[in-house]
Amino acid sequence: MGTELSTQGQRVSVDEFALPDICRGQWYWVTDEPVEPEEGEEATANPPWLGCVTHVGSNYAELRSAHSSCERIHFTHFDKRCTLEPNALQYIDRQVVANQRETLRLMGQVRELTTRLAISPDRTLTQEASNAALVLRTGSQPVEGYKKELVLAKEKTLPDLFKAIEASNAEVKTWMTVRLIPTKAEVAELHESVAGIEERIFHVELYAGLVESVVQIRKGKPAADSEKIRLMQRRAYMDEECLANYEAGGMRFKDLKAFDRWMARPDNFKRILPFPRCVIAFQVRRNRVEEDDVVSISEFFRIIEQEKLDKLTFLYLRNGAELYRLETAVDFGAQLFPDMDRRKLDSKLWAKIHFDEVQELITEGQHEQLLEDLRIEQEKLAKLPEKDRWHHRRYEREFEKYVFFSPETVYHDDITAYVQRQIKEHNRLVLVLQGLLDRSPVFLPHPPWSLWTQDGFTNALELIYDDARALTVGDQPDFEAYRTRLNASLKAGSVTVGQEDFWERVEARKENERRARRGRYPRSEYSLTRYSPYGNPGPGTIAQVVRHLRTKSCVYEWHRPRARDSWRSDAEAHYLCKLKVPASKVLNIDAYTPGDFRQFFADPRTRAEYLKWAPLLLVAEDYHAGKRTVGGTKKNDKLEPS
Repeated sequence: MGTELSTQGQRVSVDEFALPDICRGQWYWVTDEPVEPEEGEEATANPPWLGCVTHVGSNYAELRSAHSSCERIHFTHFDKRCTLEPNALQYIDRQVVANQRETLRLMGQVRELTTRLAISPDRTLTQEASNAALVLRTGSQPVEGYKKELVLAKEKTLPDLFKAIEASNAEVKTWMTVRLIPTKAEVAELHESVAGIEERIFHVELYAGLVESVVQIRKGKPAADSEKIRLMQRRAYMDEECLANYEAGGMRFKDLKAFDRWMARPDNFKRILPFPRCVIAFQVRRNRVEEDDVVSISEFFRIIEQEKLDKLTFLYLRNGAELYRLETAVDFGAQLFPDMDRRKLDSKLWAKIHFDEVQELITEGQHEQLLEDLRIEQEKLAKLPEKDRWHHRRYEREFEKYVFFSPETVYHDDITAYVQRQIKEHNRLVLVLQGLLDRSPVFLPHPPWSLWTQDGFTNALELIYDDARALTVGDQPDFEAYRTRLNASLKAGSVTVGQEDFWERVEARKENERRARRGRYPRSEYSLTRYSPYGNPGPGTIAQVVRHLRTKSCVYEWHRPRARDSWRSDAEAHYLCKLKVPASKVLNIDAYTPGDFRQFFADPRTRAEYLKWAPLLLVAEDYHAGKRTVGGTKKNDKLEPS
């Protein structure tokens, strides 16, 4: 993405390594790297193995053996470890013939053994034939000896021979398919070429086909033509943002247009899009909502019913007082652009490699911190008994996965491709923006910006690192510590929330077991997360504690109507129900301070988990605003947008 995402640095060029005369499809005898023997052990060396070159990188060659093992060998070690085999196909054919002969030899042993024991290979062995075989054998040796030979053949000799035949046949198959290794490697290269063509077609469609889906949702005066377009790095989520600016009384949107109206309100418009010209990406929600999850964000906010819209990305574009929405199926990732500028890419980098895949890049400073963490863990390990240390070597195993990004590593190409791939994926946004600048009135008036050039990118765009580089001060908010602090003042008569969620989960387990006993539903299917029995109102979303026990539990009481009329004249019309709930499952509303819910969203470190706690916090917010009362507002009440 312009100069800030350039990968050109001050690294050593891979051209410093002399490229050996290696071609894909060549065969080599490969010797393993020498391994230093442990103290008291003798040095051993494995025999060379035959490998085919399947890929030639910038500083390494990848060779695959007949048994599918694969190894990358750096050019600096290639001549020392690899010897060209010009007659590889003849050698492969000899291996096929040798294993076929071994199979025939083993089958001959089976025939010789069955003949010696007078065992007919005919599956329709008659009683007369069995009797004849027994007479034949007992005429030359005792019956007990013959029986022992038969038992040995059944339990040991024949099973071993059959396993050897199976292994020999597997070797025949292996060596017969070895000839396909070069062809498969070439097909893989062709797939990469096709993928490149598909990527180019996608870029053309992306540039030309998205402008028509732009919708204007707010009118006004556009920004000055000299104003840059600020790109907000973090991807926002509609449900979280609405609850971050929650107003007592609730938010429940039924369609996208309702959310557009909420975005167009002056307070939300300026808070979420704080610059005269800026772009922010939205998705509906971070995590999928359970269908029967009644004490969840669906109780307070449900923006769109169709699950397919959860996968779409909505770009909200501000131009002065104007606001536009662009809907696209392109997933730009959790960040609209990567945290990779020239300074980071020009510094020393380390890559985490797992199963030959690059998982992440870290700087030299981050690697030093990992090294310090490893040193601390090793000090802890030294204090443990030797028999327990293997359980605690996670840091060592993770640290060993990091390799330095330089031409000396055989993963140099993979790391380079990883960086380029991230940049390419995030550069899709540049295609979208250039299409908007060229083919739509969204950012008019503006200079004739060309985002493909260094100057054009710098003059038109500014990257706002509001995610990867968001500043946080102090410790991150701890919800459970917050709950514990509020619940310290629990007593009889305290108003709480959370007890209904606990009760419905308990009832769901009972109902699932009941259905399983009746065989109505398989135990693994249609299981309920929450369940409210018919006619049972439960403790209520907001309820008062009847008793607070020393066991840190709260007791709740309520009445439910009798299901059937009783013949007794003195029978009560309602049953008294009691429920004991651990204090760790409820929140003391009396101790809640209005506005407390915002602290968990404001900190980016806890934002992803915010919606887990929002149901409790926002019920408390409504209660203090007078919008809810004890037993007065139930989960089925609709919460309409303000």
